Amino acid sequence: MPAVRKNFERSLAVLSDFCDLVPDVALPDHPYDAAVETIVHAEGAAAFRELIESGRARELTAMADRTGGYVAYATLAIDYIDALRRRTLMIDDFERAFKDYDAIVAPTLVWQAQHGWPQLVVLHDAAAAKNVVVGPFAFYAQQILMMNPLAAPMWIAGLVALVRAPQTRAFRWYGIAYVILSGLYLVLGAKVYYLAPIYPVLFAAGAATIETQLARVRFATVAYPALLLVFGFAIAPEAYPLLPLPTFLRYEHVLDFRSIKMEKHPVGRVPQHFADMLGWNTLVASLARANDALSPSERREAVILTHDYGQASAIDFLGPKLGLPRAISGHNNYFLYGTREASGRVVLAVGYDESTLGREFATVERVGLFRDDYVLPDFNNLVIYKCTHPREPIAAWWPQMRRYI
Repeated sequence: MPAVRKNFERSLAVLSDFCDLVPDVALPDHPYDAAVETIVHAEGAAAFRELIESGRARELTAMADRTGGYVAYATLAIDYIDALRRRTLMIDDFERAFKDYDAIVAPTLVWQAQHGWPQLVVLHDAAAAKNVVVGPFAFYAQQILMMNPLAAPMWIAGLVALVRAPQTRAFRWYGIAYVILSGLYLVLGAKVYYLAPIYPVLFAAGAATIETQLARVRFATVAYPALLLVFGFAIAPEAYPLLPLPTFLRYEHVLDFRSIKMEKHPVGRVPQHFADMLGWNTLVASLARANDALSPSERREAVILTHDYGQASAIDFLGPKLGLPRAISGHNNYFLYGTREASGRVVLAVGYDESTLGREFATVERVGLFRDDYVLPDFNNLVIYKCTHPREPIAAWWPQMRRYI
């Protein structure tokens, strides 16, 4: 985008006043996509080997999950070993390529500034209206719970080692990044799981650190990993959709973590992170029935307006097979996609109340209902409206639809 490039170049001019700039740094030439895909497939298939070999993968909800494991299972050992070799070369080449530089400047911050700092707006508005904001003690207590309480000594030891130990000096920034990010997320009221991607590094550093300590007591070298494994298996169904829904509901009678909430929505039959995976096929089918009831001329102009990006994404992903038009939404990144060339003369809306739609359309007619027993109550029993005879062009009221949260 010309405007982004212009602002980016202006930012570089400011930076040039107090540092030396190298206009472009070329990334080492490697087959990144192929190597990552091979490693993820091979290690994913190993992790879920029992599920795949038993045939129970076919019981998973998502169609891609039912077959994807078998594709990954067919990864050749020689390809996996070659991908690991490639990864080592990539790491070495990256270190050589960037060892002479102190920072990498990219236009991301320019884009954020140009669009009103949407990421900060998201965190601020979510903390005010949606997220369950907790204090420091609860924030770090939930980090321990989220990562398996018995594993806490390992990752805490890893964090201390990364920050202080001389032998981990080369990886010190990982420890510093954890401290900075956790403090920033705490101040901004972010969700506790935003830190999750950094924990594998802490686990790796911690495992190397406590290994020598455990070796002093032979019993501990077996007992601690065994406890981690047993407890990990016990809580795994709460973290991953491993069980069919009826089985999971029975499992909840033993371990129920629904009281640990990331958002202020009322609790449903399953935890929110699972509820957010469910109901999409039902939603799309409900909208397809409403779309099929339109006249041919109305279908040619129709667009679907949704209250949140999850609904919009489900329609864009699952809808084409049922003949649905593309979705628009004012929620987060979907707002930036704009109206997607929709005329706005025929709109199927879901997630909005009739009075809100009535401000923009002269005719608002109820044409359907979305209902699913497993979604969160706030997102259930949503009326589908057909909106026609707009009071003004869609471009005029679209800016009011922006909702970063």
